[in-house]
Amino acid sequence: MKRNRWITAGAIILIITIMATGYGGLCNKDKDDNDTVVASSVPAASTTIILSGELDGATAEFVGIPHNGFFDKFCKLFSPLEAYAGGGTANVSKIYSITYDQTGLSITQAITNGNSFSLSLKKGLPYIVVFVGATNNVLGLLKLDDATDLDALPISSNSGNLDLGIISYDNDDFQGDINQTDLLNTLGITNTIAAACGTMDDGMKRWCSMDVDQDQVLDFTQNRDYQLSISYQFRSPQMFEDITMGFSTYTQTIFTGYQYNFSVAPREVLLGFGDDAAYEASTATMHSPADINGGNNKKNGFVGSDPWAGGGNYAIYEFYSGEPITNPYTPPQGTYVITITDSSVITTKVYTVLNMESQTIISPSLVGVYIPSVKLTMVGEDRITKLEWRWWKYTGTEWVNPTAEELDAVMSDSTWALSTGENELRGNIASPYEGIPFKTEGSIDISQTGYSASSCSVNYFSKSGFEYHFEWTTPP
Repeated sequence: MKRNRWITAGAIILIITIMATGYGGLCNKDKDDNDTVVASSVPAASTTIILSGELDGATAEFVGIPHNGFFDKFCKLFSPLEAYAGGGTANVSKIYSITYDQTGLSITQAITNGNSFSLSLKKGLPYIVVFVGATNNVLGLLKLDDATDLDALPISSNSGNLDLGIISYDNDDFQGDINQTDLLNTLGITNTIAAACGTMDDGMKRWCSMDVDQDQVLDFTQNRDYQLSISYQFRSPQMFEDITMGFSTYTQTIFTGYQYNFSVAPREVLLGFGDDAAYEASTATMHSPADINGGNNKKNGFVGSDPWAGGGNYAIYEFYSGEPITNPYTPPQGTYVITITDSSVITTKVYTVLNMESQTIISPSLVGVYIPSVKLTMVGEDRITKLEWRWWKYTGTEWVNPTAEELDAVMSDSTWALSTGENELRGNIASPYEGIPFKTEGSIDISQTGYSASSCSVNYFSKSGFEYHFEWTTPP
């Protein structure tokens, strides 16, 4: 697969969001930090909700744990993630919520009282809820709703305090007895939005893998950040010139494959390969849980760091096969191991990412993928003055426009780019961090009195941190 520079530019959004503004984590924060909020000091209801529930005492119950060395135990929390409980009775010692926003990944521990627990959650973010055993093994995750496959809590400005009721445990899933109607009404979302989040949120499960370098210490307590993400690639059979005469035909969008991006930060400390030349000569191998295009040991393609984030403070290794990765259509689920070595094979680093899941890709209809239709306004033969866009999705039976609320629930941001092949002009379609709201359709004026280009692309990142890249180009 041809490396595309916009993938790296788009990845900056995710990496800056998760890493550049600082490294979070409970172990390196003061006890009065807002990541853990006691019930008596919950902020105003306009900014947070309280998530609560009670373990049923039969399939799931809290057990006492030693209080000595608590923070040492916590910092080793996620190292044995392979050992899911898999059935039987779940003896729970701790419950955590995990999310990320512009300040990075955030972990919050629940307050417990008997078999009851509560979590204070900030509005406007999605959360996964993790149940941990007395030996620091992950017992399973909260399952919100089977019908919509909702595994994460999409807390919006319309959400209220949510009581999950009596929570039982079965085969790695913890689920309350709240009915679907009450659940969705309290979250302030429709069935359509719940299903859209249920399609997106599987990718969030990998955030439970918090000891990627396997040194028995929580990565973020050491100012270390490792992220394995997926970039899905799409194209239109229409050419760049076609979208200057009308909107692109979204129904003909073609899925061409995917690539993996593995980032390491800070680069100098973690890799230790010396100068830029040594780093750029380093190599990486990604071992996937199943074959991709005939093999499961993939060598990296591009290796680099982007000057837009931290002046090269992090490394990116991109894995692709030199052809579109389309077999299988959906990236394999499970454990990924990335091995990085310098050119002399003297220094070798091994990283393990557990619980890697992704959106199921159903081609050619691309159910559940948000597809942009675009149109460019030209002045003369080569001056672009306006970009117009509309979002579409296929439900399995018909093409519809997703609402702004649905886009906001699923996407973290969306961007556009015009390229001459050497230079790019880019901007935002939607970005909560920039104050640009999500819309079903809209337009952007190209204010520099127009721009000459030969390709147009639109990207979006899901709230699970995966990228979706669409492109219209002029043949060489």
